[in-house]
Parts: sequence; C-alpha cells; structure tokens
Amino acid sequence: MKKTIGKISDVCKVFAGQSPKGTSYNENCLGMEFHQGKKAFGDFFLGKSNVWTTEITTTAEPGDILMSVRAPVGPTNITQRKICIGRGLAAIRCREKVIPSFVLYALKNIENKIEGNNGAVFNSINKKMIEKLPIPIIGKDEQQRIVTYLDSTFAKIDAVAKNAEKSLNDAKALFLSALAKMMEPKEGWEEVSMDELCSIESALVNPTKADYINMLHVGGANIESYSGKLVNLKTAKEEKLSSGKFFFDNKAVLYNKIRPYLVKVAKPDFCGLCSADMYPLSPKNKVTREFLYYILISKDFTDYAIKSSARAGMPKINRNSLFAYKTSIPKDYKEQICITSKLDSIRRGLITLESNLTLTLSECAALKQSILRQTFE
Repeated sequence: MKKTIGKISDVCKVFAGQSPKGTSYNENCLGMEFHQGKKAFGDFFLGKSNVWTTEITTTAEPGDILMSVRAPVGPTNITQRKICIGRGLAAIRCREKVIPSFVLYALKNIENKIEGNNGAVFNSINKKMIEKLPIPIIGKDEQQRIVTYLDSTFAKIDAVAKNAEKSLNDAKALFLSALAKMMEPKEGWEEVSMDELCSIESALVNPTKADYINMLHVGGANIESYSGKLVNLKTAKEEKLSSGKFFFDNKAVLYNKIRPYLVKVAKPDFCGLCSADMYPLSPKNKVTREFLYYILISKDFTDYAIKSSARAGMPKINRNSLFAYKTSIPKDYKEQICITSKLDSIRRGLITLESNLTLTLSECAALKQSILRQTFE
C-alpha cells in the first residue's frame, strides 16, 4: 500500500470526554446514554450502557470513534448513536476525506504501541497526544478496499472464535444438566443446612511473615468459572501483598463470595493464602470435600446466592446467608464419592475445552494483529 503517513489531526477532530456531576446519573433513561470508559466496548461497535445523565457534557455522534484514554489506554470502538462521554474516553470524528472504519482499523493496528504520559502502564493519553497519532493518508477508494478486505477476513476469524465459544457454552450446559440430575435428592439422602456441612475456621494472617511470604495467593481472578481451574498464581512475595489474607489448607474449598453469578469455586491441592473476597470452607464430617464443591457450583446454590446477595453495585453473599442454605446429600460417603467421580470426569472435559478456547481466542487475536500489520505496515 503506497501511502503518506500523516497525523490523526490531519483527517479527524478529537473531543476529550468530560464527566457530568455524579448527581446527574440515573438508570431510568433520563437525558442521554452515558459512557465513562470501555466497559461496553465490543469487537467493533459500542454496546449499550445502563447509565444515563441529565447533564450533557461532551457528546459523541453516530460514526465517531471512541478511544479509551485511561486504564487502559488505546482500545477503540465506533458508536452508532449519540452518547455522552466522560473523562475515560475521547471521541475521534472523521472528516469527509476518511472512512471511520478505516481509521478504526489503523488505530487498532497501533493499539499496543500507544502509550500514555511517560509511557507508564495504565496511564492516560490526552487530546493533543491522540491528534499526533500516525495515520496513513490514502484515497477513499483505497480506504474502502482495505475496509472491505478486513471486514471480510475478520468476520471469518470471528466465526472460528464464536464456534469455539459455542462449544464451550454447550459443554457447560451439559455439565450443569448432569450436575442437577445427579444432585437430585434420592432415597437415603438427608436434608441439611450448609452450616452442618462446612465452617470457616481460618483467621487473617500477615502475608509478609516468613511462614506465609512464599505461599501462593488465590483471588477471584485466579479461578476460572465453573471448571475451578487455577490460573496465573503468584506467591505473596511476588504480588507484594501487605494486608491481611486468609490462610487455607489443602483440604479447603475456596468460594468467591463477590459476584456469585460468576461461579468461582476451587479445590487447591496446596496450602496457601486467599483474598478477603473468598470464603475458605472446611468440610465437616457429613460431606466429602468434592461433594461440597459440587454443591457450591450447582445452579440451585448459585441462584440462591445471587438472590441472597447484598449490595446491588457489587453483589456479595454474606456468611449468614451462605450457612443458611439447605440442600440434600447422601448419608453414605460411598454414594457421594461415586457421584463426584462421575462429575469429575465431565469436569475434566470442561477444563480441556476451556484451555482450547483460550488458545483459540489468543490465536485469533494474534492472527488479526498480524493481518493489520501486513495491511498497514
């Protein structure tokens, strides 16, 4: 592609977002739809926000490119409707000589190279810095050819990713169906409350002490939903933890009490530390550790946890609600072990699918970036 490299300011006008007063926010569709950052960003087009404002500050028009200007810097989307934008976004409005989709693709190509002030991670980028970003200067016919090619190519890549996601979602549905069927009360089962099945006996410990500094730390971000797979674990020392954390042993079940709809439950095979957002649950004599785990990821318990959660902004199930939950379990340990053995087999397949999906999505993203580089560089 023969081209001249210009600046965004040569072909676009940039508008810095400005946040309205917090008192103007509402969820009743009063005023104008408001976006503070990239929370509603899709692959290409902006999704909807449930926040509106009656104080209109900076607006983005249909067709404007939105750029996240802080935490993180660089991601872009196109809005298809007029919205109000806060300080976390900037609107890039294309002049007649450029096609918005072309500018968006060009910005996506350099997204990983865009740095904020001082090049710091999670810093910010301002209007003047955006205006200086490089952009190929070519005719609209050539722009359209590139956009058509990238649209078509990316659609095929997205189809591969969506098929992989569908396979995983189908597997999760089958797993939950099997789980619900196997957990249905049968002859010889007894009804119990959760406080009869487990306890929280751990106390907060200082992660900087010698006994704990080299232990692995588990937070909600380290647990994959449903499968319970632990990822990206680091020691207390590596994470530079300083505040109190809960100690857990290798017999505990970790339950993430924040946003229970995410279903993050784990059975670590090691002793370690967990964040205050986790309940380290110790099974009592009535139940095996594995059966307790499957109770906690069941749809019935998850629905109960969501309904019982306090704080609408950050749903959280408290201890009293958790221990008040009632369920039925086999009195016979052998029956519990038989059920969990079957569920473990299905769960292992789910973990494999999740790993494959992660790899597929990573490869799709890398392929897109490679195609963008070949196109623009």
